[in-house]
Amino acid sequence: MEQPQTLSPLGDAVIVEIVKGETQRMGAIEIPPTADPKRAGNQLLTGKIVAVGPGRWNSTTGERMPVKVAVGQKIMFGQQCADFKYAGSQYLAMKESNIAAIIE
Repeated sequence: MEQPQTLSPLGDAVIVEIVKGETQRMGAIEIPPTADPKRAGNQLLTGKIVAVGPGRWNSTTGERMPVKVAVGQKIMFGQQCADFKYAGSQYLAMKESNIAAIIE
């Protein structure tokens, strides 16, 4: 029997599951639901982080800079991401710098 595989992003990569069909509010900002990230235009999308890389290396100091987001957090992000299917679910892979905000 095969062992189940897990997603382990490298560097400052983040794996996100899109949150569909819910309109959210952040103060005066309304975040509309988006069914398809490819057709979202310039609007920000919302998602839930499912996996996070260990962080990228600082070339000056030689130290790892940890990612500032964690698994389970809801985020707003832009369109610079790659979509893929894994174990029957749809996910997005992006760099930490593509995350616009954490929804608390």
